[in-house]
Amino acid sequence: MLTFTATMPNAMRVEFGSLPTVEQWRVRLASLPTEVQADATYRVSFRIRADRPREVIFTVREAQKPWTNLGLYGQIPVTEQWQSVTREFTAKADASNALFSFDLGGSDVPIEIADVSFAPHASTPPADARAK
Repeated sequence: MLTFTATMPNAMRVEFGSLPTVEQWRVRLASLPTEVQADATYRVSFRIRADRPREVIFTVREAQKPWTNLGLYGQIPVTEQWQSVTREFTAKADASNALFSFDLGGSDVPIEIADVSFAPHASTPPADARAK
């Protein structure tokens, strides 16, 4: 079950109830599809915590078969304390249907995710700007 609270408008809580423990990719929380361009730099960031320690996978991939990874894959331990996560990556390919997603299966421990962002990132100024 996915819930939102008035006390943290940019946060969501995922509770699994009687869901059997399944492979991590079988329970996925994903963004709407967005376009990415090959060789462009992107940044994802979010805050995360869980009721008890557990693992979470996050990735940017195509939203259709063959679900090609577009340059970001991470697996992190999540604890009861809020932690901030920021990753930059360079897209491996053009995609009109990229998803930033969390794979949440493999555990029935509830999790909270807040302040999720997936956006282009200019990591290096253009050459003409560096010359000045």
